[in-house]
Amino acid sequence: MRRRWTTIRSGGLTDLSFVKYGLIVFIAQSTVNVLNFAFHAVVSRRIGVDAYGSLNALSSGFTIAQAPAVILTTVLIKLTAEFHAANDEAHLRALARTVTAYLLLIAAAILALGALCAPAIADYLHIPDVMPVLLMLAILAANVVLPIRGILQGVEDFVGFAFSLVFEGAGKFGLAVAFTGIGWALRGALGGWTIGVMLSLAFTWVLISRKFRRAPRVPFHTDSRHVIGMSVNIAIATLAITSLGFSDVVIVKHLFDPKSAGLYSAASLAGRMLFFLVAFVPAVLLPHASNLLLKGLPTASTLRQAVAAVLLLAAGGLVLFAVFPGQILGALVGHAFASAAPLLLPYGIAMAILVVTNTFVSYRIAMTRFEFVPLLAVIAALEIPAFFVFHASVLQIITILIVMNSLALCSVLYPFAGRRAQGLASS
Repeated sequence: MRRRWTTIRSGGLTDLSFVKYGLIVFIAQSTVNVLNFAFHAVVSRRIGVDAYGSLNALSSGFTIAQAPAVILTTVLIKLTAEFHAANDEAHLRALARTVTAYLLLIAAAILALGALCAPAIADYLHIPDVMPVLLMLAILAANVVLPIRGILQGVEDFVGFAFSLVFEGAGKFGLAVAFTGIGWALRGALGGWTIGVMLSLAFTWVLISRKFRRAPRVPFHTDSRHVIGMSVNIAIATLAITSLGFSDVVIVKHLFDPKSAGLYSAASLAGRMLFFLVAFVPAVLLPHASNLLLKGLPTASTLRQAVAAVLLLAAGGLVLFAVFPGQILGALVGHAFASAAPLLLPYGIAMAILVVTNTFVSYRIAMTRFEFVPLLAVIAALEIPAFFVFHASVLQIITILIVMNSLALCSVLYPFAGRRAQGLASS
């Protein structure tokens, strides 16, 4: 019996540690998702359709602009997992201090450069007030430093990681509700978000500092060729997934009238519920599979459980989108956006395909296998010009999303099929 328990824990029939970690992060991210969608539900009703279109365009632009931070988070998870597997707390401490110092400098540079570019950004997005753009730049600057959360993931401190997420979501929602309630409108919504992310950043740094406070001080060093090669591939894959999932809202805001863009934004917000609903899977899959690999343990069980969880949750979401599109939009953003209901199911299909793709991308990064990256990058690069060529309606934009996301999934699955005989899936 004990041998079977060990086999299960180390990646046999059921990876119990993945289930435990997944449950912790699922609860935390579900809480954050509820807070985020409550944020949109309250804010959209208070600031109106046109201003909400501006908010969602800024949010989507922020998501694209923070792709380097997402890339760095993934790289940090991998590096931290390597030091953690070797029980090297000294280098973990050095990594945390070094990375944080450099990220603070980059954040300051973003604020300075962003202040110069803010009027042009506001003009491009047809936003009459430059202050919301400046606030979004402050949010971006804080998120440039937040990749230090990846250190918590890499050492599999998913409880600390979960509290960091919830801290941000609660601060963002509570303060935005308070600020919009006193009439600060779009400025208030983004101001609450800014303070919330700052509080989360402070909490995360305190947690990391306490975790490694007893470790000896050593200078940070690692294999630069290994880090650069891994970073380049992770960067390309992350940028491709980010572009496939978030570039459409910014382009629709530019190509269509404010009302159409606002309705599309509402459908995209609801449709992305699927993406954020299953975000806990890659968040746990990447560090956990990396640690199993570095310890010489099998990873196939972890992958199977991750894919099963994603498919189950995405399928359930699509059923709800098909049966209750109007009710979902009404609860989320109000009845002013009811005419976006026909867009919800097709947009959800596009997101469901993307979440499956993202799960396989995370696993392949954990395995340090990057054969899929060039083809995925080409597909993502072709999507944006396709939007500009084919935009007779917003439904045509969603059709392009479905086609391109399907091709992206095929590009990630193809190397699996090609190497299956060599045992990649059971490595």
